[in-house]
Amino acid sequence: MLYEGGTFDPTCGTYTGGTCVTAEQSPSSNKTISTSVTAGQTYYLLLDQWGPPSCGPFINLTISAPPPPTPQIINVATLPYSSGPGSTCTSQNWFSHTNTPVCGNPTYYDGKDILWRFQPNASGVVTIEYLETMP
Repeated sequence: MLYEGGTFDPTCGTYTGGTCVTAEQSPSSNKTISTSVTAGQTYYLLLDQWGPPSCGPFINLTISAPPPPTPQIINVATLPYSSGPGSTCTSQNWFSHTNTPVCGNPTYYDGKDILWRFQPNASGVVTIEYLETMP
């Protein structure tokens, strides 16, 4: 469960005065919460195990940063370049067929965007390979 605001008292282990923002509760082992947050606000994430056993191990907890307030531009310093794994999921839909010259089908401008910027040191053919992992 994710709470906004409130007070946690570590001496007696109580939490009061917060507002529930969202919750992910199910018997499955993996959970994902995506929600909007406000800069400067305090949030509390409560992990709780229900039913036997009364405790639950986890491998990793990740809290991502909110998307940047401007389009995400990755400056490629040199070629060849390889990004490694990544995702547009933490970005926003900055570019659309109404604010960007259409190159191909305008339908494909409706998703979240990342922009890579590069300047080759020589003229010639470049190959750009994009390997997508489908959910």
